[in-house]
Amino acid sequence: MLSKTQKNFLWMIAEKTIGVVGLFFINALVAKYLGPVVIGQIAIATAIFQIVQVIGVFGSDSIFYKRISINLISGIQLMMPIFMLRSIIFIFFASVCIMFLNVRMDLTGMTLVLSICTAYYFYTIDTYTSFNESLLNSRVNAIANVVGLIFGLLARALMVRYKVPIIYFGLPLIMISAIPYFLKSYVFRKQYKGMVTVKYNVLKKRLFHLSYAGSILVIPSIISSIYPRLNVLIISFLYGNHDVGIYSVSQSIATSWSFILLSLLTSCLPSVFREKNNQKIIRVGAKLHLNIILLSIPVMLVITFLVNFAILYLYGESYKESIAPCILLCFSTLLSTLGMASSKIIIKFSGYRFLLWKTIFILVLSLVLSYFLSIRFGLMGAASAVIITEFFSLTVINYLFMQGFILLVHIEMFKIIYVYFRRVFGMKKLDGS
Repeated sequence: MLSKTQKNFLWMIAEKTIGVVGLFFINALVAKYLGPVVIGQIAIATAIFQIVQVIGVFGSDSIFYKRISINLISGIQLMMPIFMLRSIIFIFFASVCIMFLNVRMDLTGMTLVLSICTAYYFYTIDTYTSFNESLLNSRVNAIANVVGLIFGLLARALMVRYKVPIIYFGLPLIMISAIPYFLKSYVFRKQYKGMVTVKYNVLKKRLFHLSYAGSILVIPSIISSIYPRLNVLIISFLYGNHDVGIYSVSQSIATSWSFILLSLLTSCLPSVFREKNNQKIIRVGAKLHLNIILLSIPVMLVITFLVNFAILYLYGESYKESIAPCILLCFSTLLSTLGMASSKIIIKFSGYRFLLWKTIFILVLSLVLSYFLSIRFGLMGAASAVIITEFFSLTVINYLFMQGFILLVHIEMFKIIYVYFRRVFGMKKLDGS
């Protein structure tokens, strides 16, 4: 009989698998139709609004997740203040970005920008996903997201089939984010009707609390969101939209499997946050890190062997330069998820100030490495910069927290591996004798 955590994990995996497989084939079809330059424009706009999304969330995701895990009713009553705060911040920063992009793009480009902006607004205000995940009820997320995805992918496929003008290709992006949002909202309100209502004085107090607590968390979150996308912005600055389109294909394939690791991480987080004994936290954290690595190895091997065929057959010859960076970026996906696991342990101990200074340093390191390695080695240099940055962030910098607490987690992970191999090879020796 599967536990609730295992069922939740499987639902998350099922949803993301359908999404990734569908997006992989349809995106390849769209990329082939639109070409690297337009794909590059979409990639730049997406990178910008992903950063705006993080600013809009304003660090409230960790606060909300923690509150829901401890007190359900209190967490539900936090949803309205979160919605208001996220909407105000997102609309302000999105407007600034749209004015900036309007100077650089034509009518077609700006239409795509507005569509991407609208799509990311729905992602920003969506607290229902975190709510369902914290209650290990990812079934609702899975069904809603798959419905939205089917409509969005079907619309994209029909647009390519009937050669619809590029200006309309932003509509499926809105469908993929808006449909799941309204479905999850409907299910939530049906189940928890009346519990979201908050008095004005309480609303004001909670908005102030979110603004204060979020201001500590938002800067590390913004910096963390910038440095994975820094390469796209630097490549755009150095080489233009064509190379951005090539690199974005590498990046999308290399990160397409991260949902497996993130689903595992999300499902295991409640057990990390509930634990109070430091030794047990080290043990749970070590097992989480190890499971992430074990899940990664077979996927990375499959991508390494099949990426050449996948890109040339599905995307076409114009994207063949995506192959080599894609293999490197696969490894960075693993390092990034391990870094997220370590960061959640740091958040468990309220190490927000440490994360702030760490992410500022990592952003500067990433900027320097990305710029100089991109100039020297092109797209391969950009991919290498991501790996070096993620490795440094995961190990050297994290080891400074709480006199090496994360180092103890990593040592415990290696101890588990050592004990396992010793047991296996010890048994073989006994069998041989």
